[in-house]
Amino acid sequence: MSRLNLAQSDHVVKLLVDPAAIITPASAVVEGLDAAWVGMVRRLVMEYCPSGSLSDLRRLRMARAVRLEELTLWRIFECLVDGCAVLEYRSEFDIIGGIAQIPAATVAGTATDPGVMVHFDLKPANIMTMRDVASHPDTPLCKIGDFGFASNRGRIPPNAIPNAAWATNQRLRDRGTDNYLAPSVVNMARKPMSGALVKSCMSLACYDFHPVEAHIPFTPGPLSGTPALGRAFGTEIQGVPNISATLKDAIQECLYEVPANRPTLLTLKRRIMASINALVTAGAEPEGWQDLEHLEPLTE
Repeated sequence: MSRLNLAQSDHVVKLLVDPAAIITPASAVVEGLDAAWVGMVRRLVMEYCPSGSLSDLRRLRMARAVRLEELTLWRIFECLVDGCAVLEYRSEFDIIGGIAQIPAATVAGTATDPGVMVHFDLKPANIMTMRDVASHPDTPLCKIGDFGFASNRGRIPPNAIPNAAWATNQRLRDRGTDNYLAPSVVNMARKPMSGALVKSCMSLACYDFHPVEAHIPFTPGPLSGTPALGRAFGTEIQGVPNISATLKDAIQECLYEVPANRPTLLTLKRRIMASINALVTAGAEPEGWQDLEHLEPLTE
């Protein structure tokens, strides 16, 4: 997380004490810790996100039986993509002439490139929310948090098929939370399929807010006006009412069985920006904050 802090992104939870305090022999004595703690990090001091998480927002809307408007869903989707851009490039996208571009500050391909940071546990409960009217006047600012499972991985993996070593596959497949595992690291015989980045949008888009599970891949119909590139997980999203085919197809394409068929983060960012602009131009109105966060308790 110390490396992510350098990006100063609004879409990643920040460490307030950075770097994290390492336990020294002297501080271990002061805190009453044994020698096993020396050289370790005992606590992380992180920024507070008073609105909770996307999981809290989901429960709030479920209790009120009120769907999230499509404009809100697109903006949440954009927050997730912006956060994931920091994990991949260590910087958010540059916006030049209204068009997203690979950030000039990217670490990709540099001598100090650590690879792509894979979160491994991206789910609504780990996406924190807060109100920031300066940058996000109409919707909660979403921040990716909880990097306990995160690991840097090579930018060009040697293959996209299961590893020959059974133990390696099982370690990767067990890294994360059931129902939120990415399609490429899941065991069909053991766990339901769901996306990682897009799973949060899928669960928010569904009226009943239950996980959209896909135990086996299936070839969907045309996506974004062209024939599907292959089998995909989570095809149940196509049956969700009251959201556009554009949004459903964008989510669906992120769940292709073959990773090479999925859109890149840059492609997603550009599509999301275009969709938000189209909705705003068509007169879509933002939701009221009374349905986007819990009210503060009254005090005397």
